[in-house]
Amino acid sequence: PGEVVPVRLGCLVSSPMVVLFASLAALGFAVASVGQQHVANSMPSEDALRAGLMVRLAKNWRWMAATGVDVAAFGLEAIALGVGSLVVVQSILPASLLFALPLGAAIAGRRMTRQEWLGAMGVAGGIVVFLIAGSPSPGQSQASGRVWWTLIAIVVTLVGSVVVVGIRAAAPW
Repeated sequence: PGEVVPVRLGCLVSSPMVVLFASLAALGFAVASVGQQHVANSMPSEDALRAGLMVRLAKNWRWMAATGVDVAAFGLEAIALGVGSLVVVQSILPASLLFALPLGAAIAGRRMTRQEWLGAMGVAGGIVVFLIAGSPSPGQSQASGRVWWTLIAIVVTLVGSVVVVGIRAAAPW
């Protein structure tokens, strides 16, 4: 009695607390995302892509409450990472979509579409397949400087390319 029984996920053994905190983080991210999207959609369309939109959103208590939920979700994710494997925690976080779809549909006063249900089943299936059949393992805790610099170069190149394409494709303000 009182003993924590490990949960087996593929070849990786994890504490139920990791799964609980990662799932709560996913729920928090979903609530925050749906809440922020709902508030942003209520703003005048002429504010879109203007700095004033962020000021208006920051003055909206619902937006700020959703932001607070987002921060709390990051805290729950940090707790999960403190007691479990990065591979397990990051594999569970996409479940936020599974929470966001029905929540968003409910707030919009509609039912989920067939495509949304199929997409949700695909996400759920992907999470299960990755955790069980994929047999994730913790791996190395530190990357070499060479790996970091290579990744930084790739990310900067990709982001820079997207920014250039976006600037060229953007309509005049």
